[in-house]
Amino acid sequence: MQSWARFLPKFCHKNLAKRREPKKKSVKKEYTPFPPAQPESTVKQAEALTKKQEERNKAFIPPKEKPLMKKTTKAPTEGKLDIEAIKEKVKKAKTKKLGAPPVNPGPPNSSTTGKKKKSKTKNKG
Repeated sequence: MQSWARFLPKFCHKNLAKRREPKKKSVKKEYTPFPPAQPESTVKQAEALTKKQEERNKAFIPPKEKPLMKKTTKAPTEGKLDIEAIKEKVKKAKTKKLGAPPVNPGPPNSSTTGKKKKSKTKNKG
């Protein structure tokens, strides 16, 4: 009988009592819910910006807006005319497209409409 110990993993046992600690320990700062006060220079800049914006707003004169023209009650009659015009445009567009069937097809041949063609099927046996 052979010993299988050489095939088993060999774990290194760490001595937790002598475990080395890092040299630099990170110290957590106290939590403050409010941000620190802004330095005076940024406060002065903000005040200067607001003064400039106020001056620009005083000089600004908004352009006069034109009153909107209200549509009359002719809309329903125009709608009917528009539908017919759109239908005609579609018919013209179909004739211009390549490969589109003609709007008024010619009379079909009488020889092909009365008779049904027989389809050839091959029987495998």
